[in-house]
Amino acid sequence: MEAADVLIIGLDARGRVTLFNQKSEEVTGYSRDEVLGKSVFTLLIPTEERKEARQRFKKLLVGEKPKFAPLTSWMTKSGVQRFIRWKTALFTDTDGQIREIYSLGIDITKQREAEEKLRKNEERFRVLAENAQDVIYLYSIMPERKFEYVSPAVTRVTGYTPEEFYDDPDLVVKIVYPEDLPILQGALQDPASFTGPSEIRWIRKDGDVIWTEQQSSVVPDAQGNLIAVQGVVRDITERKQVIDEMERARNLAEFLVDLMAHDLNNINQGIMSAMEILQHDSSFPEPLQGRLNDALSQVERSANLIDNVKRFQRVDIEPVTLRRIDVYPPLQSAIEAVERNFPAKSILITNNIHERQYYVTADQFLSELFFNILHNAAKYDRSERVTIDVRADLTSDERFLRVNIMDHGPGISDEEKARIFSRMTSRKTGVKGSGMGLTLVGQILHRYGGNIVVADRVDGDYTQGASFVILLPKGEV
Repeated sequence: MEAADVLIIGLDARGRVTLFNQKSEEVTGYSRDEVLGKSVFTLLIPTEERKEARQRFKKLLVGEKPKFAPLTSWMTKSGVQRFIRWKTALFTDTDGQIREIYSLGIDITKQREAEEKLRKNEERFRVLAENAQDVIYLYSIMPERKFEYVSPAVTRVTGYTPEEFYDDPDLVVKIVYPEDLPILQGALQDPASFTGPSEIRWIRKDGDVIWTEQQSSVVPDAQGNLIAVQGVVRDITERKQVIDEMERARNLAEFLVDLMAHDLNNINQGIMSAMEILQHDSSFPEPLQGRLNDALSQVERSANLIDNVKRFQRVDIEPVTLRRIDVYPPLQSAIEAVERNFPAKSILITNNIHERQYYVTADQFLSELFFNILHNAAKYDRSERVTIDVRADLTSDERFLRVNIMDHGPGISDEEKARIFSRMTSRKTGVKGSGMGLTLVGQILHRYGGNIVVADRVDGDYTQGASFVILLPKGEV
C-alpha cells in the first residue's frame, strides 16, 4: 500500500479517515496524522461539492455501488484543486454491515487540464469556423468518403447548406464546372497531391458560376495512412473579375499606345522630311531659317516623347527576370545611340569601364537606363562640343557598382534636384516629357533594387555641370 503509485484512503461509516497512504500525503500535502479521524468531507472536499459527495457516500453505505468510477475534487493543504478518479471496495462485518470503505484514486489533474484546454481550443475553432467568410471543411476518406465538417459559409458561397453536403458526399463533385472536373477527380484519386492552392469553378445552386481558390492539407492516422483532407475554400470570383478587367484595360492601353506611336511617328516623319528639304532649299528665306530649326527641334522632341512612352510601357509590362550582366556592352550601346541622336553636336563620352571588368544584376533595360541619363546630358548642354565622363568603381562593402556620370552642361539647381526625385519616386500623372527620361531611370532602378542621387560635378557650384551617381547591385558569380 505504501509503495503504490495511487491514492489509497479508508473511511469509516461516518466518513472519517481511517487509512491514508504515502501517495495521498504527496498529492494533498497533508500528513496522515493530520487527517486520520477527520471527516473527509470537511477536510478535503471543496464546499461546493460536499453535498453531492455525501449523497454518493450514503448510497455506498446501503450497498449501491456506482456504475462508473466517480470523479471527485480534492483541495490540497495549500489550496490547489486536484481531480481524483476513484475505484471503491466495501468491507462488511459478520452481520453484513458495512464497517469501512476503501478507495483507490488516480490523480488525473493534468489530464483534466489538457482536456479542458482542448475543449476551449475546439470552442475557439468552432467560433472562428462558424463566423469565417471562407468555407472550412474536413472530408473523410477512410473508412468511407464523407464530410465530417463543413462551415456555414458554404451556404453563402454555393447556395447549398452544410446538411446537404453531409447527406451527399458527392455533392462537391456534382457542383464543379465541367471543364474543371478533371482537377477535382485527380485530387480525389490522389489526395496527397492536392495540397497546393488550386482554382476551381463551382456552379451555385442558383446556376451562377463562381471561381474558388482551395488550399488543402492531408490528415494521416498514427501509422501515416491518409484518412482525410482538410482545407479552406475562398470565393475569388470578384478578384478574378478585377484581374480580367485589368487585363482587358492593359491590352486596350497597349493597343492605343501602339496605334498612337505608329501614327504619330508617321506624321512626325512626314513633317521632318518636309522641313529637312526646306533646310536644303536655297530659295527658303534666310531670316526664317532659325524658326525652321526650332520647329524641327520640336518635332524631334515629339518623337523622343513617343519613344519614352513606349519605353515606359515595356518596362511596366515586362516581367522582372534579373541576371548577371557585363556593364560594358549596354553602356557602349547607349553611348552609340546618344551620338546618333545628336548629329549636329560633337559628342565625347569617356569612361574607365572595360569589357568583362564589372558585372551587375540587371536585365535588358540597363542600356535604356544609361541612354536616358547620357541623352539628357547631351540634350541640355548648349555647346556644340559635349563632354561627358563616366567613372565606375565598387562601393566599400562591394555590394554595389557605383557608376558616376558627370556632364559639363548648365547643371541642376538644388530646387530642381528635389523636383527631379519627386518625379522619379511619385510617378504622378501629368509628368512633363522633359522629365520622363529620368522617371524611367527611377523605374528601371526600382526593378534592380538600385538607387540614384544627383550632385554637382564641382562641389558648391551647380553651374559647372551635374553628377549622376547610380548604384547597381553587384552581379554575383
